[in-house]
Amino acid sequence: MFRGDDGDEGLPGPVVLSLVLLGAMFGMASPGDGGWWPHPVAWLAFGVQAVHCLPWTVRLRGAWTLAAQLLLAPWSGVPGFAAASVLLLVRRPVRWVVFALVVAGAALPAADSPYGAANGAGNALAQGLTVYALTRLFHRYAELHAARDRLASARVTEERQRAARDLDAALGVPLAAVLRLAAAGDAAGVAATARRAAAGVRR
Repeated sequence: MFRGDDGDEGLPGPVVLSLVLLGAMFGMASPGDGGWWPHPVAWLAFGVQAVHCLPWTVRLRGAWTLAAQLLLAPWSGVPGFAAASVLLLVRRPVRWVVFALVVAGAALPAADSPYGAANGAGNALAQGLTVYALTRLFHRYAELHAARDRLASARVTEERQRAARDLDAALGVPLAAVLRLAAAGDAAGVAATARRAAAGVRR
């Protein structure tokens, strides 16, 4: 049911993603003491979401981190984090059902006001889809980056093998001929073969 993506690299994407998560938290989370600083629960939700999004935390994420994010959602002020976590960790087609339930649940704190309920659900929907889309985008970029490196390494290996074959053709056969002529005492043949081999290598 749960999944993770291996092979992601530490690219600039994670920095941008972290800034997006911070922006979502500061923009939507309830202030801790009536000021501008988010509630401590929001910081916990931010930390869990970082585990779900950043490439070097693959081994830490799983069912328990998703459960923690879902439990934090009603008090963190950023239910979109829980919605994004569902899309990132739960396998299809179940994840879209759970995602819809999380978005609907974001409307419950303001259920007495149609506007407030719609606003809460809309914010959770927008946050969840944005964080999910950016995370997948950066992960795909990392995979393409790794594939490009593998192709470049394969090309280098192929070029080295080709150079080794060319060198063997240019020197291996003439060297065998030189040894054969030298054993036969044919000094002129040795010199002529050596000159041809040197000319072939220079070409």
